[in-house]
Amino acid sequence: MILHIIWTLLVGVVVVDLGMFGAFLVLMLLLPFITRSWNQSIMPLKKTLLPGRPSMVRRKKANEREKKKLKSLANMVLL
Repeated sequence: MILHIIWTLLVGVVVVDLGMFGAFLVLMLLLPFITRSWNQSIMPLKKTLLPGRPSMVRRKKANEREKKKLKSLANMVLL
């Protein structure tokens, strides 16, 4: 909520100052990336294919990396 107020004030200041139209366009381009709440954005910077919360996705990916490392170590030992 506070971010929306800050965003509105920023846009208002830029629109009032007509000499900063380029900055206004940059702010409009960044609008989809402004966060709605502490952990969620309107348009995430990077989309993941795994379902679930971001922390769970990170854990899943970390587990997959560990499994791959263990497999490669096991293959090296067998060779």
